[in-house]
Amino acid sequence: MDELIKWYLDFQPFSEDENELLGIGRTGEPEIVSDEQYLALCQEYFNRMPFANVSIHDRNLVFDDSGTALIEQVFEREVDDDTLVISTQYEHGSVRKCLENCKNVLFVQSEQDIRSYKTKEIVQKTKGYKKVFVYIIGTQLSTGEITPQNFYVELKKELEEHNVNFKIMIDDVHGMFLLPRDYSIYDYVLYTAHSLVPEYDMGMMITKEDGYGIKAYNWAKEYLRRLDIILQNRYKMSLFKNIMIQYFSKLVADTSVFRLYSQTVDHIFSIETKGMKYTQAEWDKLDSYKIRVSEHDNYMGFIRIRYQEFVRHPKEKALEGLKLLLKIINKNLAINRMRE
Repeated sequence: MDELIKWYLDFQPFSEDENELLGIGRTGEPEIVSDEQYLALCQEYFNRMPFANVSIHDRNLVFDDSGTALIEQVFEREVDDDTLVISTQYEHGSVRKCLENCKNVLFVQSEQDIRSYKTKEIVQKTKGYKKVFVYIIGTQLSTGEITPQNFYVELKKELEEHNVNFKIMIDDVHGMFLLPRDYSIYDYVLYTAHSLVPEYDMGMMITKEDGYGIKAYNWAKEYLRRLDIILQNRYKMSLFKNIMIQYFSKLVADTSVFRLYSQTVDHIFSIETKGMKYTQAEWDKLDSYKIRVSEHDNYMGFIRIRYQEFVRHPKEKALEGLKLLLKIINKNLAINRMRE
């Protein structure tokens, strides 16, 4: 299987110039230009979003230092003590911090509520609140699982039929530009630049309303150059998950310990695990190879590798990381067998 990984990394590689550009982060203060220039650049972004169904004619596109800055701005405007916030336990850490400060939060579950389309039951729980704010992630970072578009569509329809005053925000950080999704149904769509270009820190948001973010033309223009390098390799990206499944096929054959998540994006490979434990040193070492495993000592956990980080490794380092992961997993399995 090592040869498969070597072939994959050699297939459609980034050029030296491309690698260099991808490694350069955001620089400079925001540059504000004419509306005509700015809108033309915004439309370039919209053009790269498959099936987005939005444009500069019906949406604003704004930027900021980070996605967190934009999230905090939206929560500040949309949420008060009379608001019910509908969200999940799978959100980014900055969202979870905002949720901790919300008086009324309804957490919905992926399998039990979202994929089971329990929209009627969810809307029933909105009674008694002056308004509702929905913040649900589009693609989960840890698992790569996709929240179905139809769930949002049906939830919105149900809220409208019950005359609920609501707004819907989708965190599509790990789906934007890659996964076709109709953005016209959302009030807010969040993205962060470092999801596809890890070295570039910048938040971006599609919104119906004014008063958010910064119209930072230079930041947006520079990121678009880097984004296009990633997007031109969509075919290679589409192979990633299945390449990893082949590499770990013997491992995931043990269904008593491992499970491949279903309905996932191609650029995130993730395995659900049972009974895996890691020392801090092991966690840190794996993290140095951009391999993420569960941080908490829970019986149910995960292993995750992302395309955009994996393909930036030299072949030797990429293989070192995979072999280290297998070594740590096999140690865990041996310890668990001795306990039986």
